[in-house]
Amino acid sequence: SIPKEFMLCPLGSSDKFVRIVENQLLVQSRDEALGVAFQEFFQAAKFSLWWLPEVNNMCRLRARETAGQGMEGGINVSFTFEAGQEEDDSIESACELSADQDMKRCNLIVSASPFSQGAYRFEGAFWPGRYMAYRSPEQLRMAGKVDEGNDVADFVLVDFSAAYKFMTTSEVLKGAVDSQGGAEGGYVKLSDLRADLQVRLYFQQMLGSAVWNNKDFETFFEGHYEEWDFDAKKSRVRMRPDGPLMRQAAKASKVAINGASQSPMDVDGGAGSTAGTASPEPSGLGETLSTSNSQAATVKLLLDANGDDLARLSHSAAVPVLSRLAESETSADKLQNLTAARRRFLITLPVLLGGKKDRRRDSLPLTTLFSMHKDVIAIKSFEKELSDACEGAVESISELIGTRVRHVPEEVSLEMLPELLSLPLNWRAVAEPLADALSPLLKNQKPGVLLQPLRTACKLPKSARPIAEALAGVELRGITYAEGSVAAEILLALAENNCQISTVASKLRPPLLQRLPLPDLVSIVAALGEQGLKDDLLRPPLQAKVAVAGPGLALVPPSRLLRLATASQQSSCIAQTALGPVAGAAAQSLESWTAEDVSELMLLVATSGFAENSPGAKRLFSRVTEVLTPRLSALSATVLLKVVVAAGAAEAHCRP
Repeated sequence: SIPKEFMLCPLGSSDKFVRIVENQLLVQSRDEALGVAFQEFFQAAKFSLWWLPEVNNMCRLRARETAGQGMEGGINVSFTFEAGQEEDDSIESACELSADQDMKRCNLIVSASPFSQGAYRFEGAFWPGRYMAYRSPEQLRMAGKVDEGNDVADFVLVDFSAAYKFMTTSEVLKGAVDSQGGAEGGYVKLSDLRADLQVRLYFQQMLGSAVWNNKDFETFFEGHYEEWDFDAKKSRVRMRPDGPLMRQAAKASKVAINGASQSPMDVDGGAGSTAGTASPEPSGLGETLSTSNSQAATVKLLLDANGDDLARLSHSAAVPVLSRLAESETSADKLQNLTAARRRFLITLPVLLGGKKDRRRDSLPLTTLFSMHKDVIAIKSFEKELSDACEGAVESISELIGTRVRHVPEEVSLEMLPELLSLPLNWRAVAEPLADALSPLLKNQKPGVLLQPLRTACKLPKSARPIAEALAGVELRGITYAEGSVAAEILLALAENNCQISTVASKLRPPLLQRLPLPDLVSIVAALGEQGLKDDLLRPPLQAKVAVAGPGLALVPPSRLLRLATASQQSSCIAQTALGPVAGAAAQSLESWTAEDVSELMLLVATSGFAENSPGAKRLFSRVTEVLTPRLSALSATVLLKVVVAAGAAEAHCRP
């Protein structure tokens, strides 16, 4: 389907667009329009079709700003042929932009390209065989005979909402610098620039990569020194005062003062930035979308709406729209339009949500924002091809959620904590306020209630550590009275994620120590050893229960015993105290071990330097030959090599 507003891109020249330049129509790339800023370039490349009822597919190609005017109005693409020139293929006309309403000069027939799906061609309605064509380097002609070697008569109609994809990296960064307070030439910290939502979206959706590290940015700024002034010592940057970015900003300000319209696609105040105050919401569109009584009606409104108007919708108007789009649809006839509407709205959502200057005033309640997040996830589950657009929308919603947590912390509840911890928040800014908001809610919670949020919080970046510490503190305070299995889960979660491990070790004392299931205690001690905990903190639980467990240790699953044995490589205390008993316990149940695990345990015990002469090691080595000999033909080369090396190290205890 043809977008309501689009850019004309000659087939095979994806970087070139038909533009209106002083009432002339030129075909230019951004590199060819030197000194022209993003907004200025693409505002001059926006067109639409005005359909005429007389003949099927008859239309007028209009500049987007005049598309709403009727047949007797508007600025059209026109051309001039004289009577009697119908049959003369050598005569052609330049395409111009004018207010001429003569149907012979501006009526066109649009048809699908015979060569490329999704491309179109424009034929003079009263001049059969004459097509609008691009002729290098920048001419747009109505040709009597298309020169296949030099002319391109097929055009791709690129949805105008995708114009932001053609922003340069410097323009994206300029928008972020503006939003961080550097619009007048001030410095901005590199860390703030890397955390900016629009920068993250650009790298994720456009470049398909993670945001550059500081060294990458330093290289970029040094390579674009004419635009950027980078202070390496303080890791900060600003737009060079006499550079092209500042000159473009001054030019844009002058245009705005003189009354020119500003587009939300403007890198200085729209899709590429959160700077500036967004234009008022378009009259009626938000209300019409909010009151549409079906998904089909919402889809039609979205596909027919002006992209600029969509980007200026209020936050509250976006909520019912997203809810409608999240509804399932099984009809194949409706699914194509629904997918197009979903894509269009999701791409617009970061602009819509990010374009408000005062987010504290405009932001929605947390419950509403979480509802929006669920709607986006639902859409992603329906349509995998919209994953990138959905991820951008989630980042935008998460940005507002983080802002809301910082400024309205009383809206936080324990019920929303699991979903909150799953979001890509700026934890450096959110962690402390969220921990403070949770503090009164965490009182008097039973041990284990917060276990799942605790596990999630422990896996977050280091900047989110205050959340994990707050949850861990609550669980550890009540752990003395918890059931043994619950207490074990809490301690293991903390030990495996290196959170308050000294406190975890201090809890492995009577009476709690006696209530912990032995398999869980083995895993906890192994995890503490893996984290490099000091020997004096590990020795008490090992000596008090693990090393003296006797036959009970043989009932511990092989995977847990092997984990404890492997941890002996990081902890001499485990090697000295527990490795011998583990070897003895394994000898009792060696038939249930895999050959690979047996070879691994043999190698650990034989090369430990502490346990190879222990009674447990002797029992293990004496049983290895008995257990592994029947399996020799099935052993892999790796396993066999480990067995040979271990046997050589423990030769005195293995029969040749």
